[in-house]
Amino acid sequence: MLWILGAVFAGLLGWLGTQGLSDLADLFHEPQPFEFRDTERQALQRERTTATELPDPRQAQAERAQSDLYVLEQTLNSAEQSWRTWLATRATLGGNPTEDQEVRGRRDRLDALRSERDLANATLQAARSAPDPRAAAIAAVDRKLATLEEQATREYDHAHALWKLKVLAARLRIVLPVWAVAIALW
Repeated sequence: MLWILGAVFAGLLGWLGTQGLSDLADLFHEPQPFEFRDTERQALQRERTTATELPDPRQAQAERAQSDLYVLEQTLNSAEQSWRTWLATRATLGGNPTEDQEVRGRRDRLDALRSERDLANATLQAARSAPDPRAAAIAAVDRKLATLEEQATREYDHAHALWKLKVLAARLRIVLPVWAVAIALW
C-alpha cells in the first residue's frame, strides 16, 4: 500500500514539477518577431507603397500619342476624301497640263500625312511598350526590404535562441538539485 501511495505522490510531484517548469518560461520575456522590425523597414515599406501608388508616367504619354494619332488619322481621312473628290471632279471636267503640278503637290501632302500617321503610330507603340520607370525604384526598395528582413530574422532567431537557453538554464537550476537529492537518497 505504501508503494502505491508513494507512486501516486511521485506522480503528483512530477506533474506539479512539470507545470512549474513549464510556467518558468513565463518569467522571461519571449522575443516576438515584430520587435525586430525597425522604423527603417517601416519607412521603406511606406516608400514602396508611395512608389506603387504614383501614376504611371507612361500612361499620360500613351494618351497623348493616342490623341495625336487620332487627329492625324482624321486629317488624313479628310485629305484622302478631298483628294478623291478632286480627282473625280478633274476627271469629269478634264484636266490640263498645269494641274499636273497640283496633282503632284496634293499627292506629296497625302504622303507626308501618311508618314506622320505612321510616325505617330510608332510613337504610340513605343509609349505602350516602354518599361515602367517606377519598376527600378520599386525593385531597389524591395532589395533593401529583403536585406532588412533577413537581418531582422537573424536577430530574432538569435534572441529567441538566447531566450530558450535562459529558460533551459532556469529549469536546470531547479531540476538538477532535485535529482541530486533523489540520487543521494537512493
